[in-house]
Amino acid sequence: MEIQIKKRSKAITITVDGDLTIYEVPEFKKRFIAETADFKDIVIDVSRVSRLDTAGLQMLQLARRAAEADGKTIRFIEPSKDVQRLFSIYRENLDTWSAYGGREKTQL
Repeated sequence: MEIQIKKRSKAITITVDGDLTIYEVPEFKKRFIAETADFKDIVIDVSRVSRLDTAGLQMLQLARRAAEADGKTIRFIEPSKDVQRLFSIYRENLDTWSAYGGREKTQL
């Protein structure tokens, strides 16, 4: 997995290239925490994710919940076919993931 970071004044885009599975989740989590600390708007580009398993999906959900709990906005864009497949299996969609609502504070 390769992670590319693009920073703008108040926004950050994280592009994940390659697998996001149980093996890559620790690295993604570490980078997500370190890179997003100073940004209010987070975009995660999942267009280049070649393989996503349930651990990767859980990590994306955790990232969303933690960002929202900290008052940040987070969006997942351009889901690859594998990401779409797993989202559909778990009946998740990008609108639901971006929705705000009564979520408990989540720690990474």
